[in-house]
Amino acid sequence: MVEKIPDWVPEKASEIIPEAVAENIGNSDPEAQPFMISYQYYNDRECGLQNLGKNGPKKVLEHYRIIGSCSTTRDFTRHHIKAKSITNLGEYSKLFKHLPPDIDLLENIIQGVERYFYFVVDNIFYVVSISNSHYETDKVRR
Repeated sequence: MVEKIPDWVPEKASEIIPEAVAENIGNSDPEAQPFMISYQYYNDRECGLQNLGKNGPKKVLEHYRIIGSCSTTRDFTRHHIKAKSITNLGEYSKLFKHLPPDIDLLENIIQGVERYFYFVVDNIFYVVSISNSHYETDKVRR
């Protein structure tokens, strides 16, 4: 016969597990999780971070801070982060090197010509490049 394991009774009030610790977070809604920012596909060759204007790096960081607090891409537009889809044509093809073939590469213009390129998979925001130059779509690389 198997004996029942006796219930644990704390000897002191401080040994009671607080409710916040005992809360089961395993069933949380995955869409409610904020974006994680990844530089796994960051393209150093196309990056122009050091050439951004005076306020450029600050604006990029402000956008990334906002993105890190969003849980869906719909939240981006609420914070005035407007994405434009980029096609693998012309000079933009340099950005697609070493990226998964089926991603939707997006561009966000910060101020004037300063922009960053990224794509989103699940709740991961992958930074591809930060630049201050305009890519020509009608130029074909040879």
